[in-house]
Amino acid sequence: MLEAGSFADVARKTGSSKNTQRWDFVTVRDKVALARLSGVTIYAKHLPYAGGAIALIVDKPDPDYPRSVLWDLGRAAQNITLSAWEMGIGSCPITVQDFGLAAEVLGLPEDKECQYIIALGWPADPDDLTRPPRAGGRKGFDDLGHVVCQAPDDVIDRLNLEDLPVDVAECNLIQIGTALKRHAVDRTRTP
Repeated sequence: MLEAGSFADVARKTGSSKNTQRWDFVTVRDKVALARLSGVTIYAKHLPYAGGAIALIVDKPDPDYPRSVLWDLGRAAQNITLSAWEMGIGSCPITVQDFGLAAEVLGLPEDKECQYIIALGWPADPDDLTRPPRAGGRKGFDDLGHVVCQAPDDVIDRLNLEDLPVDVAECNLIQIGTALKRHAVDRTRTP
């Protein structure tokens, strides 16, 4: 039997903006509930056949709704998906469109809303867990247009980095910034 609750625990441990943890996770294993949830969008028709699901819940949005909440939910969803993959379990994210139906099925209070559901289960064809996730495979690293900016020499000179515990010539700006932060913390510690 699929222990969907363990995936909710994985999601719970995900980092969130300012550690606010503005979320709840509802584990769904009941087949009737899964069937009813398949009505939240036309893209959830597979949900009745899932071994279980995790519903990602947040406060209902208002004009001051921090946008970081959805970023945090995405991080939690990714952790669920990767944990499932590691266990040989397939997952499928579902964007909820009928918030009222989701709230009714999940028994949510008036101030909460289900934004996403992640279906979990074993694919009918086990090869689905090893095939490329999209037609043609993943884009190659070089195809992503990824550029790592090298710090210009004048920036490196102004930062006075001689005593940093990294080889600055081999670092990008983000790595240099991280090293500077660590170095500043290390210098403030008393022996």
